[in-house]
Amino acid sequence: MTEERGQAACTPSARPEWRSGSLAVSIEGIDGSGKSTLVKAVEPLLRAGGIDVLVLQEFASPIGPGLESCLANMPPYGRAYAFAAEQQWLLQVAIEASAQVILWDRYVDSAWACRATDVSQGRAGQDLLEMVDLLNQRLPLPHLTFRLRVPIAIAAARARDRQRRLNLELVYDELPLKWQDEHFDTRVLADPARFVQIDGRGDPGGLARQVVTELIRRLPDGSSSPAA
Repeated sequence: MTEERGQAACTPSARPEWRSGSLAVSIEGIDGSGKSTLVKAVEPLLRAGGIDVLVLQEFASPIGPGLESCLANMPPYGRAYAFAAEQQWLLQVAIEASAQVILWDRYVDSAWACRATDVSQGRAGQDLLEMVDLLNQRLPLPHLTFRLRVPIAIAAARARDRQRRLNLELVYDELPLKWQDEHFDTRVLADPARFVQIDGRGDPGGLARQVVTELIRRLPDGSSSPAA
């Protein structure tokens, strides 16, 4: 799988580009790793430091509520297309915005790892990943990706706790999460320079400060300082 950043213009063989001066960042990791919690902690720290940030999350597009409501009954191929459609909408918002930091809560790596887990579970064939690769080619890669790592047992327990709070059926077990984790490993190995791996077991506030410090270091102008 070959993915190149910085291609110019939107052509059938090239990705769209991020707005000049923006830093596109994604927070990735298996279900229950603490991605959304970290994003919620990072956003106010960036704003307190005078940095304009745009947060993009799953189910935040106009089709998001419908996608979320029918996700459990959607086949893997349908999920791939549905999430790609939502990401295209969110991408347009990001490209049109003037934010210094574009912060994705899940992005192209989750799209690939989750569908690869469907393949590992025998729910789809290898052609699903070929399709996801093609869909991801229409999305610019983030400049930087933070991959949250937590033990599988902790992630499964967190995911089940969330389902209980939302009165959802408990469906998480450890084997699919193990596969997800292995598929994220594949993404990291394919593009190590893009990834920063962090231990997701820490205090969210401390993790957020770690992320913000790295983000500010990578900003094009490097002019802002992290909030205390």
